[in-house]
Amino acid sequence: MRWIFSLILATIIFACGNTSIEEASNAENADSTALDTVNYDADYKATTIMKVGTTVPDFTLTTLDGELFRLSDQKGKIVFINFFALTCPICLKELPELEKQIWQKYKDNTDIVILCIGREETKEKLITFRDKKQYTFPIAADTNRSVYAIFAEKYIPRNIIIDKDGKLIFSEVGYNEEKFQKLQEEIKKSLN
Repeated sequence: MRWIFSLILATIIFACGNTSIEEASNAENADSTALDTVNYDADYKATTIMKVGTTVPDFTLTTLDGELFRLSDQKGKIVFINFFALTCPICLKELPELEKQIWQKYKDNTDIVILCIGREETKEKLITFRDKKQYTFPIAADTNRSVYAIFAEKYIPRNIIIDKDGKLIFSEVGYNEEKFQKLQEEIKKSLN
């Protein structure tokens, strides 16, 4: 009887352990809810407001350094935006890679503007976070989700690329090596 119980327990542990953290984190949203793939795909599409190919409406934010960012002022440049939250583990995993592989590569390129936006974060929290992590890329607070709401209702991290004419040309949620590689390729392609 004891060996049957052990076998059942081992089977349960094995079955529960087969869902990878990466699979769950790809469907992560602000509520840290992981959905199965079918439901996630449908929900992602239903909650994504701004579709690729549409013109992005103007918005304005102030960076942590006090610089005004107005999308309409960026015409003629590629705009890369990353939405993140301090409570999102996947976002916190992606940001160091953004610093190293995107910001350091493109920070002096006048054809691209990079902005990371802390969704539902305060300026004070973001300044403390930035200083602790020693990030040098521009960060702005979207305290009330007003800018995020232009693009979607939920799911982060979310990476956005807007072309020189103000059209959305790339939008993707989540972070893993494959997605990050695709993001880098899309940035490179948009600059050519």
